[in-house]
Amino acid sequence: MNEQFLAYLWFQHLCYLKQSTIDGQTIEIVDFGHQNPHAGPDVFNAKIKIGGTLWAGNVEFHNRASDWFLHHHDTDTAYDSVILHVVNHSDTMICRTNGTPIPQLILKFPDTVSEKYQRMQALPDTIRCAAAFHIFEPERMSAWIDNLLIERLQEKTAQIDRLLERTVGSWEETFYVLLARQFGFSVNADCFEQLALSLPNSILGKHRNKEIHIEALLFGQSGLLTEPVDEYSRILLREYRNLKTKYRLKPMTVSRWKFLRMRPPNFPTIRIGQLAQLILHSHGLFSKVLEATELSQLYALLDYPASAYWQTHYHFGKLLQRPVMRMNKATLDLIIINVIAPILFAYGHYRDREELEQRAMMLLEQLPPEYNSRIAPLVTLGAPCRSAYESQALLQLRKFYCDQNRCLHCRIGHRILSQQNVTPDMIH
Repeated sequence: MNEQFLAYLWFQHLCYLKQSTIDGQTIEIVDFGHQNPHAGPDVFNAKIKIGGTLWAGNVEFHNRASDWFLHHHDTDTAYDSVILHVVNHSDTMICRTNGTPIPQLILKFPDTVSEKYQRMQALPDTIRCAAAFHIFEPERMSAWIDNLLIERLQEKTAQIDRLLERTVGSWEETFYVLLARQFGFSVNADCFEQLALSLPNSILGKHRNKEIHIEALLFGQSGLLTEPVDEYSRILLREYRNLKTKYRLKPMTVSRWKFLRMRPPNFPTIRIGQLAQLILHSHGLFSKVLEATELSQLYALLDYPASAYWQTHYHFGKLLQRPVMRMNKATLDLIIINVIAPILFAYGHYRDREELEQRAMMLLEQLPPEYNSRIAPLVTLGAPCRSAYESQALLQLRKFYCDQNRCLHCRIGHRILSQQNVTPDMIH
């Protein structure tokens, strides 16, 4: 059992309240205290009776008592406030910096809790709670879904904050980069983001009335426009060379783009063509997104067909078998899920406008769920997935709990470990 498990037992009150130190002093836990998320002892402001005397102070967890020295707590005065050292193995005595000994406890708890935890950890499947998933009641799942969605939006807010720093606080520029990234989906997302960062929206804005300039800038910067193969690419290349010199642009390396195992309508060339049309019609797009209160208004803001050339070509000089007129609804939904909802939430948080945060979540409730291999096992087990609100929450659960083996931090894992009618042999 590691320190993380000891902390879990402590804060979830799954250990026995009355125990004894390794030197025989009785211990009664009166107040478990508060978890410290920062540097210093693991627990603040606990209250513990030791040998009949009530102490108020801090608690530290270690797997082995000797870890106290390994972590140099013996020379750190911040740990002089520790009143109890909780361990799995007591292999030495420990003291404060002034030499006074600190009481030490090998934490005792019901055997079934550790057996269930060890059984879960030994399972090869990343959904380690699968066999006992059914005990997590629907009302608890609903509350956990709400919490997971907020976590996901907060995580995306942190990512947007970092991007805001790169764009010197410009929300319009940040929105443009996020939008471009989404056009790459998972395969070419990084390439589209690099393209947007190398070609600021402020430059594109100067040419928004000239379609050929917008397409020349985007395709030229992408590195995909290397030599002319038809009249269209010849015109684009000529325009890009002039604009490249004017703005001192450096194009991307073409080898970064991925085409393998993709259907032609999803090729980055077609996606860049679609992005070009959106940029042409997107003057003040971020402001319009903030003003849109209906899902239909967002579809109208995003739904523009590609130029005539990219409706019939999947690469320069290469014809499509079937014309691609515009982005389908599923693609538009993903833009709203992955770009518009997160930036509404982030902007609402930044400006202290709760109505925008609520609108972001309402949009997700109105959109159909994403179905993919990441959340399919959870849905099979019975997790609700009726909207993008729930599918986004399940993605958060899979990525930051199941895949990272954080069962102790998951409400489902806690329910299984703490439920007395769930025996270890049920987890297999």
